[in-house]
Amino acid sequence: GGKSAVRKRSEAFFATITKKIDDLGGLVSGELKEAGTKTDRILSEARQDLALVISFNLVILGVIGFFSYRIASSILRSVTATNRMLETIASGEGDLTRRLEVLSQDEIGDLAIFFNRFMDRLQALISQVQAHTHTLSSASTELSAVSAQMASGARHSSDRSGLVASAAEELSANSATVAAGMEQSTSSLAMVADSTSQMTATI
Repeated sequence: GGKSAVRKRSEAFFATITKKIDDLGGLVSGELKEAGTKTDRILSEARQDLALVISFNLVILGVIGFFSYRIASSILRSVTATNRMLETIASGEGDLTRRLEVLSQDEIGDLAIFFNRFMDRLQALISQVQAHTHTLSSASTELSAVSAQMASGARHSSDRSGLVASAAEELSANSATVAAGMEQSTSSLAMVADSTSQMTATI
């Protein structure tokens, strides 16, 4: 009878333990299931958040790429325009009245402003050189005219000198003729005087 009671107590104890374990197992299974559900929900939310972050980053990268392209295009356009203008000026066919368009207020805009100032000074310098060249051309023309007048005056003076020399030669020839005539007259007078002396002596 005692063994039977002990056995019953043992079975009741093990039954209680088994039930407790089953209840604990069910509780753990419920918690694990709930934890799994929460984990799945968290993972889903994490995936949604990750997709949202990735989408946002892609949008940001797209915007950055767009503005980077615009900025790079603007810089390249300004540099290309400056290079083209410098090439045309260096080749001697540049239009000094052209100016770069100031599209921004950064270093590229400053470059355009400085280049435009340089072109203003260069145009003013070329204008001064052209003005001086015109003045020199006018002075050269006037000097040529004066030289022509001086040459004409020199030729006129030379002609007058020739006339004076010719007149002097003619005067010298006339003087020689007069001297010869006077010498002949003197000789004739001497002969008359001799004849008169002989006549007087004869008488």
